[in-house]
Amino acid sequence: MARKREFDEEVVLETAKNLFWKKGYNAVSTQDLIDAFGISKSSMYGAFKDKKSLFKLALKHYTHNTSEKMIAILNENNSFQQTIHGILQQLVKENMCDAESKGCFMVNTAIELAPHDEEILTIVQQNRKNIIAAISKAIQKGIDVKELSEKNDPEALANYFYTLINGLRVEGKVVKDQKSYDDTLKIALRSIITTTD
Repeated sequence: MARKREFDEEVVLETAKNLFWKKGYNAVSTQDLIDAFGISKSSMYGAFKDKKSLFKLALKHYTHNTSEKMIAILNENNSFQQTIHGILQQLVKENMCDAESKGCFMVNTAIELAPHDEEILTIVQQNRKNIIAAISKAIQKGIDVKELSEKNDPEALANYFYTLINGLRVEGKVVKDQKSYDDTLKIALRSIITTTD
């Protein structure tokens, strides 16, 4: 019979996510994790194997609560313009409310680890692929229902918005200027060609 764990795995993953997100992978030691969890080293290793395995689970946990939710919103049958505007506004709100200026865990990981870790690079690239595919699909829906002009290139526009999303997340680490964000969003939305243009 399997031994019951002495901790709540969801709580541990949330704690690990926040610690890695705030400090980065390399700045977090195994002892930092154990101290934050309040569990024994043997329990941590028994459940998560090692620091990198735990980091990947924490990154997956973050993706579930960010990228997958964004994709779900994009998959709804709503106006693309309203949907993408809502997503961008939410990112700006998160930037303005982020007192610790953590930015985006996925973007931080891409910068810190992806250039020299093939496994992490694959995770980051798959996340990128999934989001761009969802944006492109939503744009095509907008074209099909004649909300958007056929002059729009779904893949190119999706790449643009993905890059903008990541740019906003990086800005969140250094910028707390609502007007600057508002001006950026206005210009971004002008890149969408509507059927009335």
